[in-house]
Amino acid sequence: MPILGGYGNASEYAYRGFIVELPDPFDWVDLYDVDPGQEYRAGYAKITGIKSPLPVRVSIGSSFSLISNVFDNGQTVTFDNNKKNEASFDEYSNPNNRFQPGLGFNIVNDLVKNNQSINLSIVAPNTLKSDFSKTYTTNVSVGRSEQDWIVQTRSIDETPINFNFVGIETTTSTLTESNEITVSGLESGYSFDANIISNSGNIIVNNVNEGTSFSVSNDDKIKLSFTTPETFDTTTNITIELGTYSETWRVDTEVENINITFTPTDFDNQSNRQLNTNYDSNQITISGLSLNSDLPVTLSNSNASYEVERSGSVVKSFTDSPIEVVNNDKIRLRLTSSGSYSTSVSTNMIIGNTSADWVLTTRDAPPPQPINVTFTITRDSPFDNEIVFQLQSGNVNNPSNLTFGPDSRVFTEVIYPGSTYILQSTTGSLRIESGILEMEDGVDNDWNDLRVSANNGSFSLVNQIFYYSI
Repeated sequence: MPILGGYGNASEYAYRGFIVELPDPFDWVDLYDVDPGQEYRAGYAKITGIKSPLPVRVSIGSSFSLISNVFDNGQTVTFDNNKKNEASFDEYSNPNNRFQPGLGFNIVNDLVKNNQSINLSIVAPNTLKSDFSKTYTTNVSVGRSEQDWIVQTRSIDETPINFNFVGIETTTSTLTESNEITVSGLESGYSFDANIISNSGNIIVNNVNEGTSFSVSNDDKIKLSFTTPETFDTTTNITIELGTYSETWRVDTEVENINITFTPTDFDNQSNRQLNTNYDSNQITISGLSLNSDLPVTLSNSNASYEVERSGSVVKSFTDSPIEVVNNDKIRLRLTSSGSYSTSVSTNMIIGNTSADWVLTTRDAPPPQPINVTFTITRDSPFDNEIVFQLQSGNVNNPSNLTFGPDSRVFTEVIYPGSTYILQSTTGSLRIESGILEMEDGVDNDWNDLRVSANNGSFSLVNQIFYYSI
């Protein structure tokens, strides 16, 4: 619409005022997920709809080029009939003659004419991890129209190719290592943190123990190390985190073997031993325990004791407190023989699930030996006599404890002038009480003094027959 009172095109432009500073819409295709370390160009956006050159302002950090710059350098431009916004020419012959750095919105970088095209350039470096997942924005204004072009680099590849540490079963309290893997699949040229996140284990990188954390790159060789616990049948998981990937190494300690071996399988039994005497057994060697295993020793006889020899030295005497035994220990037992003849004492030794027996037997009782027992005669008797009986029980060395069986017989010959009397008891028993020989007749169960002479005398046991004489 012309100015009031005006006529023709000039009046129309005068009316439009600053509208001539608004070109037709223009834009560039944003670039996403591109590799850092390269130069990226937006392609030429053609500026149309303006009647006079307009100022171009480009933000700092990027470069721009006008096709007019190409013409000014004497190069030929051929437009593609199908894509009017693009120019086809050798734009890489000398880029410094065409692209110039943006100076910011406070400074006019150049002037663009109608039908000229603007190309933009961004160089995305590749020197730091922060150059990945980074957004570069170029702001461009042409007259009063503003547009931007975005270039965004891809994320860094911090996920290695999957690897596996093979689980193992081993013994307790042992430093062990995993299989070795070679790192691959990470962003080339960069290192990434590898961390033990399970509060146990270490990282070995290229055969060097680096502790619980270290930076690794492609082609590094990694192993894990771990000292197993003291307990059997225990599982520990050692987890390593590398970049965005984690892997767990399982380490099991073995089940303790308590089905062990004794050599020899039993102690050598002993016989014909003296009464009330300490005797020691032969040695038994134990084997077959799990490595680092130790087991207690149990004896069934509370009066028995044991001695342990280890590597040639006694580590526990018979009187020491109990200890636990290990492979190749040698064990000897001690027992006190019985106080009775022909009597056995024994003990069973148990270690784990294995046991061994030892029996100690006393000798047979010796044949009866003659003894003399002195007793007191309390009444005068004018006769000689002979007593014959069998010993039932008691210690012949302690006449006060002698008792005689019911089959004992007492024959007493009484001599009087002109006659002889024989007194006989077939059911009686004899004993010595307070030094006096007494007889129980088996009838009224009374013990009566056996009075045989006015004089002191003695009797002796020979082949189980007592003889008495004054």
